[in-house]
Amino acid sequence: NVRSSEGGGELLCARELLSIFCAWLQFEHVAASLARSWVRRDRWCAPLYATGPEFSFSDKPWAQGGHRPLPPHLLDAPAFLCRAHTLWRGECCALASEEERVQRLFAVTPGRLASLNVEAVLKTGTYEFRRHHATTCGDAARNWCLFCVAFVEAARPGDGACLGRGAEALLDAQSPEQALTRLREAQLLATREGLVALLARVLGEGEARALVEAMAAESCV
Repeated sequence: NVRSSEGGGELLCARELLSIFCAWLQFEHVAASLARSWVRRDRWCAPLYATGPEFSFSDKPWAQGGHRPLPPHLLDAPAFLCRAHTLWRGECCALASEEERVQRLFAVTPGRLASLNVEAVLKTGTYEFRRHHATTCGDAARNWCLFCVAFVEAARPGDGACLGRGAEALLDAQSPEQALTRLREAQLLATREGLVALLARVLGEGEARALVEAMAAESCV
């Protein structure tokens, strides 16, 4: 829950929501390594690339090649972020309420079948993390829940957690192109150690490392 008043907890502002999305893009490939290999390019949790969409829902996971174009905006993280940058620098500045900003920023998203479904923000007030594989293991389910909650809490401040300064790296960039250059570099250089450091902001280093190692081990079973 990030925006539902009925779900309990604190409602996140638009800047915090964008900071979490930026952080997820940064660690997309690292998070994928914590899930079973067969789900990393699954059509129900398609990867988000900072360089643009490279996925076709009509192809099998082992036959992906990007040769069939997707409908506009689907899985297109750069387009979503460019639109967010333009809106934030323009009409969002004049909007009176936080709810209106969220409504405008998330009116067009990369789609609900991405590894992080931000379309759910306007439907249920939630971010839906779809990356993990299905499991009947109680410990694995618990670890994934803990991971998602810790990731949101660690990434939301935007004060140095990711991409230099979280959402500010996107919103305060001089141009969308500059913001995307930062994002692409961050995704390319993201490591498991960096993810541990992010989660450690909430869990502490010992618990964060143990959590990531447990998830990595379960993904190889």
